[in-house]
Amino acid sequence: MFYQTEVMASPSPKYKLYYFNFRGRGELIRLLLHTAQVEFIDHRVQPSDWPELKPNTPEGHVPFLEVDGVQYGESLPLARYLAKKYNLMGDTELDQLNADIILNYVDQLRLDYVRFKTDSLLTPEQKLSIADLAVADVLDTFIKENPSVLNSYPSLSDHKAMVMGLPQLSNYLSCRPDTKL
Repeated sequence: MFYQTEVMASPSPKYKLYYFNFRGRGELIRLLLHTAQVEFIDHRVQPSDWPELKPNTPEGHVPFLEVDGVQYGESLPLARYLAKKYNLMGDTELDQLNADIILNYVDQLRLDYVRFKTDSLLTPEQKLSIADLAVADVLDTFIKENPSVLNSYPSLSDHKAMVMGLPQLSNYLSCRPDTKL
């Protein structure tokens, strides 16, 4: 059986966020704390320090947040805790429900993006798949709404250009009806 000592939180908790030196799953927590103008220590874990720190973390991963010296893990529950504590979750229960739904969508989008990035983009030597067509299609739609949307993502822009530039699509794309979506 798991036992935990209850710790009474001080009126102004002392926070220390542990995460790597990049945005990822720790950034929403940082943004919430800064938006709420709450002081915290932003401990950016160096790769060389990770093997020593890992066994002493909740569930063996980051981010985790120390609240008055007690460690709590899991990025989304931490974000929800901070949003509720600092009145950033929404005013009504329905506002909070909508915020939670969007938070889950964004988390799934992040997971899908990471999965997509690690599986790599289509190269001229690889066989085209339905995934390549779907990604190029949605990127093409985004660009129609905002032509600069991919300026910071050259690999995605290249992917879209490669797929949309396929000879077997040129005839269709040249006479496709111009629609909003």
